[in-house]
Amino acid sequence: MHIRLNLLSLLAAIWLLSACKVQEFPKDATYTFNNNTGQPVTLDVYNTQDDYTNNSNRVSRTSIAPGKNAQMTFGIGNTVWVDWYTADYSLSNWHNNKRIQKAGGQTLGLVGQINIAAMDDQINLAQSFGYTDTSRIILLNGSGSSSTWEMNIPSGVGSAYAGKHRFVFSKDFTCKYTYTSTFGGQTNSTLYGMISQLIPYKPTRAGGFTMSFYNDEFFRNLILRADFNTGSSWSSTINRDTLSAYLYNAGSSGYYPLVRQ
Repeated sequence: MHIRLNLLSLLAAIWLLSACKVQEFPKDATYTFNNNTGQPVTLDVYNTQDDYTNNSNRVSRTSIAPGKNAQMTFGIGNTVWVDWYTADYSLSNWHNNKRIQKAGGQTLGLVGQINIAAMDDQINLAQSFGYTDTSRIILLNGSGSSSTWEMNIPSGVGSAYAGKHRFVFSKDFTCKYTYTSTFGGQTNSTLYGMISQLIPYKPTRAGGFTMSFYNDEFFRNLILRADFNTGSSWSSTINRDTLSAYLYNAGSSGYYPLVRQ
């Protein structure tokens, strides 16, 4: 009798377990990218920041017509880097105004970085400032990942920093800075930058930008400021291969040409 009761209890327990469905949590999330720019947009996806920075190992490339959208599925908990732009690169998400909290304080992160949440989401592709930009076509040559520029300071003007100042600006908003002194010696360092579009309150300033690069990622010591701007009396620019720049550690006032190499 006891054996029969135990067998019945075991069978009942097995039936209850089989009747209970294990709750399954989603492994993927669908992100919808809406093109609100009014122009055709190309959207590239990368799995790492290094790949994004170097335009390498692209996971996918999608064309999105104006007013249309594209849906993509990503693994929940993953991080992807999305790079979108129009054909002339005047509209894109190449910005670093996303706030990132780090041990030393708050710094800026790439807007293209997306941490995939445990739910579907929508992302609107639109220029945050509402007008076109020239910084990407000038500093990255549009589709590039970096550009090299040089400034020469004569010994009679800023003798403490006379010589050649070489800047390699990268897509991740860092800069490799090399200073070769007229009097011998060379120093190398990494700078961290931010780029601001000029508000076009004057037609001649529309599409211009100011970039500022510092000696640490928390932007505490300004080293270089440069402008692209066709109408400002204090820093006019002749063409897209010559920017007007101010080297703050040169110990002398005045702007020097920063020339594309």
